Amino acid sequence: MLANCNSWFASYWSKQAQDDVWLEEPGNLLAVAVVPTGSCEAVQGGFNVWGRWPFSSNCENSQWAVVSAVLPETNGRPTSTVWLLMPMSELTIDQNSWFVSGMQGTGSKTMYVDKPVFVPAHRLIYFDDIGPRKVPGCAIPGNLPANFSFLFGGAALAAPVLGMAQGALNLFVDAMKVKLQKAMKPGMKMGAEQNPFVQERIGRAQAMIHAAFVSLVATLEQVEETIFAGEMPSVEDSITVRSSIVMSVRLATDATNQVMELAGASSADSNLPLQRFWRDINAASRHLNFDAPRVFSAAGQHMLGLEPAGPK
Repeated sequence: MLANCNSWFASYWSKQAQDDVWLEEPGNLLAVAVVPTGSCEAVQGGFNVWGRWPFSSNCENSQWAVVSAVLPETNGRPTSTVWLLMPMSELTIDQNSWFVSGMQGTGSKTMYVDKPVFVPAHRLIYFDDIGPRKVPGCAIPGNLPANFSFLFGGAALAAPVLGMAQGALNLFVDAMKVKLQKAMKPGMKMGAEQNPFVQERIGRAQAMIHAAFVSLVATLEQVEETIFAGEMPSVEDSITVRSSIVMSVRLATDATNQVMELAGASSADSNLPLQRFWRDINAASRHLNFDAPRVFSAAGQHMLGLEPAGPK
């Protein structure tokens, strides 16, 4: 998912920058660190960049990277968050930076540059230009992905979460079909599939996952139609997308946690796939994009006629 999503982000750059990444090797992958934890300064012909970028998922498999930094006022433009394209050969990966209980397989290690590295001017974009479609990629005929704002990155992150929830439920159902619930009295046992509480929990979890999927897809399709028509999504569209993303992830996570409540003590076995799904979904649901209080507060502010906080 991240490999595909990060290639979409690269559509924001000029054709020259995209050719740097893909012209000689169309199969190149990108790692992306969007939080501006790095530093940047303007120099002749481009910029120097340095710093550390944690949570750089899939960096071990990538040939290029997008790093983010704060660029001081330059050429009359105020201090801004910028994204820069760099070959992975110019970055170092901290191999002691990703020891986690969930989402272990993402390899979201820290990339870093100790000394300033030069990045040519055509490989920098301003984050604030993405939403209003002012990035260079929007000037490329037929480059439709550049018209989708960074807002949609949250939807890409939500998709695997819904898959985790469905995978966890499927495993739980399979386990309950063969599990025998024993009593203290000799000879007394009952198949778990006959337990009405197990039946109810399975039905409820499936309904929650289905509702999450349908809500998210319907919301995205509606806003996609606006973009395909050449129009800009409204503030209300953006808030609806963000709210739908958060709500779908919340439903999927709650569904997984509910079936785990009935999975029994044996489900604590760290070797079980169900246990891994549970760890992964609870780790993934803590991503900043899924911060429910922040997103729902912005939605409430908008409904009250106030200026909503956060990206539009």
